[in-house]
This record gives sequence, structure tokens and C-alpha cells, in this order.
Amino acid sequence: MHDLNSVRLKFLAGCYIHCQEWSKALAIANLLVQSYPNDYSYRLQRAQVYAGLNQPQKAIADLSQCLQLKKYMIKNTGIGALAVLEERDVRLLRASMYDKIGQKDLAQKDRTAIKEASDRSYKETVFRSAQ
Repeated sequence: MHDLNSVRLKFLAGCYIHCQEWSKALAIANLLVQSYPNDYSYRLQRAQVYAGLNQPQKAIADLSQCLQLKKYMIKNTGIGALAVLEERDVRLLRASMYDKIGQKDLAQKDRTAIKEASDRSYKETVFRSAQ
């Protein structure tokens, strides 16, 4: 698959998600994950489709894989700050999926990790004031 086509397909899948056309979105998401198994964004999108389809176990599997694909040990400035936001999105969705299947302890672990990452990001931010 050509990269431009994959970007277009991801956009189309996003439109289907927005319209809650879950089966169409899932078909595209499966194709993208199959073609690019190590791409974080395609896997996250498929997890969102699974969440919409009320398939929390499958969503959790993809979200856990997202966290494996992205190691968040980057300093939380610049690109690192973006990584913290991405991790937050993954963990928030995964926590809600854990809640759906009654895994309250695992949901709480994800919420705690979000709070720790935000606190760390805030502490490492360089604040500048006008002189």
C-alpha cells in the first residue's frame, strides 16, 4: 500500500468513526493495521472502532500494543510533551474499556499513570518570563 493511500484511508476511517459507521471503519482499520502492524496511530484508530463496537477486550489489546509501540521515556518538552498527550489518550480509552469489563483496579492504574505523567510533564516544563 502506498503511504498517501494509507493517509487517505485513515482519514476515511475517521469519517466513518465520526458517523458511527463501525463496520466500514473496522474494515479500513484492519487493512491499515495489517499493512502497518507497528504503526501506533492505525492501531489506536482501530481501538477506537472496537470501543464504538462495544468490544472492550479487542480495544484493550490494541491500546496495550500502542503503549508497547511508543516508549514514553522522552523528556516532556517539545515532542516529548506530545508523547505525554498521546499516552494520555491511549490510557483514558483503555481505562474506560477496563471499566466496561469490570476491571476497576486496572482502570485505576491507567488513571494514576496519566496523573503521574502530567505531573512529571508540568515539573519538566521550562517556564520563561519576560525580562
